[in-house]
Amino acid sequence: MPAARLQGIVVWTAAIVALCPVLWGLWDDWRIGGDSWQQGDWLISGLGVRRGPLGSLFLLLSDLTGASPLLLVVLAQGLLAATLFLLTARAFATADAHYLLIFFSPAFFLLAWTADPLFGLRKELLGFLALALAGRHPRLAAALYVVAIVAHEANLFLAPAMWLLWRTHRPLPAAATAAVLLVTASAMLFALIRSSADPVALCRPLLDRGLDPVICGGIIAKMDTGAATWSEIARAMAVQPNGIAFLALAFTVQMVLLALCLRHRRGLREALILIGLWIAMLPLFIVAVDWGRWLSMQVTSFGFVMLARARSGEARVERNLPAGVLALICAAGLLVAPIHYPAIRIGGTADRLRGLLAGTETLQDTTITQFGPVLSTMPPSNAP
Repeated sequence: MPAARLQGIVVWTAAIVALCPVLWGLWDDWRIGGDSWQQGDWLISGLGVRRGPLGSLFLLLSDLTGASPLLLVVLAQGLLAATLFLLTARAFATADAHYLLIFFSPAFFLLAWTADPLFGLRKELLGFLALALAGRHPRLAAALYVVAIVAHEANLFLAPAMWLLWRTHRPLPAAATAAVLLVTASAMLFALIRSSADPVALCRPLLDRGLDPVICGGIIAKMDTGAATWSEIARAMAVQPNGIAFLALAFTVQMVLLALCLRHRRGLREALILIGLWIAMLPLFIVAVDWGRWLSMQVTSFGFVMLARARSGEARVERNLPAGVLALICAAGLLVAPIHYPAIRIGGTADRLRGLLAGTETLQDTTITQFGPVLSTMPPSNAP
């Protein structure tokens, strides 16, 4: 079988297998009344609330159609996730085989979302889809990226990757560029000014529309927590055994990607892009505790940028890895995974799929390898 055809089969199979638990999990979320993180994040509402405008839109659509806001969110997440997975598979199926090192990286969204269900379907889904669309549909990508920024301030940190993608493909018109910059600056300022909100006030519109109170027990319950508190928790995590294990895995992931960069014709330039995207994410590691998500955002954005540069001819691998070595590294990516909350899972995506098939894990469970006690001191909340 030709190598190119085999690569296409492997990529499409991996994408479909990874997508199935995501969609299955969405059905399960709907069945149990919603997940307080995966759907709760999308149902934060209020035009004067950080992350609130998108939730307000879902509540408005719910009032207009009579449909449950939870159902609307689940349907939107499923459609967006399926589109992202399929666009990603199409891009990697025909790329240079060396880019499978990104596709099968444990921190790339495709494996990360499978290994840890709390990774996926958060609002960076919007940012990732904007990255995937930036090459062929730059205006649509720009509009979606604006929505992503308004929906969650973490998407601001994908801006360097978006700029690189637009630079590599077709630059946006000046007016569109100015609009994106204006929204980006405004969203950053708004997130700083309105960094906390009252969980009770955020929960009440959901209860009024018949949702289970459990939907308010996750991110909504933590919306009254300031950045300083989260920053203190993040610093404490960095010196725990679980945090150290996470950082070791993150370092290993970066070294593999750096080795990939250095096999390019102008490897130093590609390495600087990798380092630059990593630096762009550093503020998130300081002020928030979902380190796995931030690592995934960096690796995923790097993947889309490298694919775009390869398609345009700006990047080209000149020093090939033996096929056996490439396959071995890709397989290793299935056997360990970062967790959204700083820790790692030994067995990674492979163990997660085995657990689901064997019935030893539920779609909401995440089993991690503990290298020591997990920090249990969480910020207090006034949530109902």
